[in-house]
Amino acid sequence: MTAPGCGDPEACPVPTPPGLVDARRLRLATWPAERPFYRVYDVMRGYDEFNPGAGDTRFAPCVDGAAVPSLYGGESETVALLESVFHDVAEGVRDRVIYEASLRQRGLVHMRPPRLLRLLDLRDAALARIGLARHQLVTTTAAHYPCTRAWSVWLHRRRPGGIEPDGLAWHSRQAELAGRDAREAFLLFGDRAPAAPGAYQLVGPGVRNLVEGPGRVLVEEIAEQLDAVVVSG
Repeated sequence: MTAPGCGDPEACPVPTPPGLVDARRLRLATWPAERPFYRVYDVMRGYDEFNPGAGDTRFAPCVDGAAVPSLYGGESETVALLESVFHDVAEGVRDRVIYEASLRQRGLVHMRPPRLLRLLDLRDAALARIGLARHQLVTTTAAHYPCTRAWSVWLHRRRPGGIEPDGLAWHSRQAELAGRDAREAFLLFGDRAPAAPGAYQLVGPGVRNLVEGPGRVLVEEIAEQLDAVVVSG
């Protein structure tokens, strides 16, 4: 498809929703309430505050009549960082530089949901079952985000088994970096998932900054793996 704003319409891999997908084949994955996750968040907001609809990401803002608040998470610290701080680096841009200024604006939080989450399953096996390939939806470059956001809107309207999904789940691009195993990432819809401030309980290491201490060590480790460099400024 070529959604308004697509940065490479001549080579767009994203089909127009629903494409050849039979909505009846969509399934829900679950994220239990006792299963923690990690999130990189803007320190000017609360650690579990949903983005009200700003930005330019793969599945958000999802504008379905109005902007749907969103929150990204991942099953590991590395996934959360790869999907945020290192996102552009992971896409293979030439200048693999992370600026400390961007790290100061972010924190890494470990928390768990207040209830079981039901997520539309876009993990690898589920994508194959519904007739989509990873490169068509979950590993496109940022140039095609307007097109993948059109899928977010279409998926937001689906009701598998009559159940409104709390969000979307997929395998992070970490699976394609340095031979790592597939790890799960997700997006929560703020009009479905619990979204009240403080609803998500801090667990484990709680909140870490990314400029010093264990958070900075992890940033440096990932940067080395991606042949990137963290610089002041």
